[in-house]
Amino acid sequence: MILAVDLGTDLAPAICLAYELAESDLMKRKPRNSKTDRLTNGQLFFLGYGCLGVLETMIGFFCFFGVFTSFGFIHSDLTGAAIDFKKENSVICDKECCPAWYADFPSVANGSATASLTALAEQSMCGYSSCLLKSERLEFFCGLMKKNSYWAEFALEYISKGISFTSFRSDVFKQAQSAFLFAIAIGQIGNGLCLKSHIQSIFECGFKNKYLLYSIVSEIVLMVLICYAPGVQDVFGTTAFHGRWIGVAI
Repeated sequence: MILAVDLGTDLAPAICLAYELAESDLMKRKPRNSKTDRLTNGQLFFLGYGCLGVLETMIGFFCFFGVFTSFGFIHSDLTGAAIDFKKENSVICDKECCPAWYADFPSVANGSATASLTALAEQSMCGYSSCLLKSERLEFFCGLMKKNSYWAEFALEYISKGISFTSFRSDVFKQAQSAFLFAIAIGQIGNGLCLKSHIQSIFECGFKNKYLLYSIVSEIVLMVLICYAPGVQDVFGTTAFHGRWIGVAI
């Protein structure tokens, strides 16, 4: 995903800025002072790292946490949860941790249960108080599930489709990552438009650089493929997310 940002969303627009036409008021400005006017200076560094870069980061994280919040995961629920979220394929509580649960759901233990039964069984694991005391991960998992108002409202619908809470939160995590990635791309587009001119507004310098426009279109197409195209999603760990977050980023 980092390479997708650096090479896919940043490289082409940066190169295409080289085709930008001279600003219309260029000849009205005083010649630069070769002793004081450098290619890079404090003002440029502040613009890049103190302003534009910070704004892009804020846009990305706003959408990232916004997706989680829309599915009932508030910020405090996510603190320290990164490792646990990445263990979606590992056992929450093994047979030694909760023998009573494994005895009550033998078909789940041997892998012959349906997806719906497996999802229901996972949810019921939180009802075994003796097991919660033995597994810190199970205790965290159950606490996270019980606090989630969205899951409480739609749990039966998800379980009937064979979607467990583990799968649900894993999908939300991928949606948040995807929204973050797309928001960064939107930020890069705004960044590129900001850098068309040092002084003139975008309405004064116009959109005459067709190469920059082509790069922006290709950037959007690439992000759509990464976030919404089956197969490509598996490579980048992304998934489809609600289009409202694209609007928020814009």
